[in-house]
Amino acid sequence: MRDNIDTNLRDLPTPRKPTMQKTNNSKKNLLNSQQPTKQYRVNLTLPNIINLDLVDAWISQVLEIDEDTSCNGSDMNKLAYKALFIIKNLLQNSQIPAFYTGTVVNIISQDNNSYAIDLAIVDINFIDDAHVKKTVNFAFKVLFWMMKNEITPQNRQEFYKACLNEIINPITSVQPIGISRIHTLKAAYYKNIPFIHLGDGVYQLGWGSKAKKLDRSISEADSAIGSKLSQNKVNTANLLRLAGLPAPLHGVVNNNANALHVAKQLGYPVVVKPSDLDRGEGVSVDITHDTQLIKAFEEAFTLSKSKKILVEKQAKGMCHRLFVAQNELLYAVERLPISVKGDGIKTVARLIDEANNIQNARAPWLRSKPFPHDALAYKEIEKHGFSLHSVPKEGTWIPLRDIESTKWGGRSENVTEIVHPDNIDIAIRAAKLFGLNIAGIDIITADISQPWYQTGAIINEVNFAPMFGVGETSRSSMPAFFDKFIEGDGRIPLEIFVGEDEETLKKAKRRQQKLIKTGLRCYLSTAMITFDERDSEVKFMHHSILMKAQALLLNHNVDAVIFVVETEGIKEVLLERLG
Repeated sequence: MRDNIDTNLRDLPTPRKPTMQKTNNSKKNLLNSQQPTKQYRVNLTLPNIINLDLVDAWISQVLEIDEDTSCNGSDMNKLAYKALFIIKNLLQNSQIPAFYTGTVVNIISQDNNSYAIDLAIVDINFIDDAHVKKTVNFAFKVLFWMMKNEITPQNRQEFYKACLNEIINPITSVQPIGISRIHTLKAAYYKNIPFIHLGDGVYQLGWGSKAKKLDRSISEADSAIGSKLSQNKVNTANLLRLAGLPAPLHGVVNNNANALHVAKQLGYPVVVKPSDLDRGEGVSVDITHDTQLIKAFEEAFTLSKSKKILVEKQAKGMCHRLFVAQNELLYAVERLPISVKGDGIKTVARLIDEANNIQNARAPWLRSKPFPHDALAYKEIEKHGFSLHSVPKEGTWIPLRDIESTKWGGRSENVTEIVHPDNIDIAIRAAKLFGLNIAGIDIITADISQPWYQTGAIINEVNFAPMFGVGETSRSSMPAFFDKFIEGDGRIPLEIFVGEDEETLKKAKRRQQKLIKTGLRCYLSTAMITFDERDSEVKFMHHSILMKAQALLLNHNVDAVIFVVETEGIKEVLLERLG
């Protein structure tokens, strides 16, 4: 951003112990669950002119934050509170699951309109807090910049560039890849399910015996062997066929001559795709003659690592993704190519331009794939009876590509309510066959409401780690997913007794025995010693009640825990760390 920003930010040492001081914010966060936090301090000089209205416009219109960021108090308190929302937004868009807004802990007025501000920000295990510290400082830097700059196209781009170069790109470059992760964890947070980062993007949701591990849409119940088999299209088709499920007819080739030979055996039209790629990469459809075939083969061959290319008999219809979880259909969508929607007024060319203009005005990390305005798009438009100068009727979709793919994007339509039971049956059977607790089963059919054996449908792919939470249908199904995935909110009974005397420990032990009699494997722990439900001592390598608490919450044998702590202060810290 421009060099005339004079925030005078200085990095100060950050205390490891979370603060328990109450916030001076006047409004509650929209989400009530509190994640563990850590305190950060920022030193700055407040500018002479404060323009909170312009800041609010930037926050709502440019960052697209739809939460109420207003609060009572001084201008400095209001700015600090708004900074919390910017920090949370930037961390989420950097793939850090910060959903609790945090709090303004303390504001210390100094000389010459200078302040020291203490903020409590979400603290995630095994994520470098240097990223958070940098984001905290950056948030105040852009706040001051927002107050001086109107929202113009040029300023938008300058702001986006700064966010990407200074925060989002550096953080995401070292984060585990997977856009589903933030969506799944956010849905869990909304359901008040606690989570703990175990490393490399794997999270434990819930505590003790109720806990489940999740990485994007991968659960601990998914078979590693099933993952291996499903990531090779040849293996997938062979296994489906062995199990009596409708599989593609194809041949594996590694040169043009073999590709032509297989195509003639199968008969046109055919599909060409790499055997080792997914999400539509390198796939060509509607191939009806030899010239098309050779071009498609060469494209797939270039992309493929194994150099094994499938020439496949094309099934009639569109691809439908059936998302299977816990042996049930969660939702189903028809996967359609990227398209523009007619309004009865604008030409196709204008619809494409306006769709791109809308996306280009958004933050880069919020944009969808660009709507193509090229020779391939013109060919597809003409194939459907339109031209760039046509004015489609209102509600008419004009495809700009022949298939949905990761490269070009697409759109989806919710078809969950019309999927035929027999199609659901083969999707669930396929997921079970591969040992996948969560799977995306792609069925190509001309009519998903009719049984597969009447339409000539095939199971095109069995997807391990299917995209989850990216589309509207997928996001809306997440609460139902967690209802099945984890018991309740995943929490186990936790009780804390405060006191250093022998009587307090006796009371805690009596309570432990009462819970054990109800059938719970209840553990009891002080900072120095821990007992299981059989009154056997459990050894730990550390004597910190916080570390022991975390260790017990990771133990699948634990149904309940009673802690005995020395002071109310330790109790408060323990409660904060447990979310």
